[in-house]
Amino acid sequence: RPTFHPSLRCIVLRGNLPEVWEALNEERDPPPLQFSEEPVNWLVWRQDLRLMFRPMGTDEHQCLQWFLAGADIGEACQRLGDDLPAEQIPAHIAGLLGRWVCDALLVSNP
Repeated sequence: RPTFHPSLRCIVLRGNLPEVWEALNEERDPPPLQFSEEPVNWLVWRQDLRLMFRPMGTDEHQCLQWFLAGADIGEACQRLGDDLPAEQIPAHIAGLLGRWVCDALLVSNP
């Protein structure tokens, strides 16, 4: 089972708050606050003392929720069988895990 960084949070936003925050953090004039009809799933976590965030697609969000609820890789692959052809599932899971490693979201088991 993948173990995630303890600071990891999933949030849902309907606006450009990350862009506003980033501008304020960089001491720039923020863009006007805008709201959208469609919600966007965001990952928020900490790397050292830096706040990191990025949007994520529905499939990544769903897989992440499964893992955070305790699913192992085999269970996640089975659940993806409803949405993807069987031959695409291993590459899809490997791609997500690879991205999470690059983002430093995965940590070693104690």
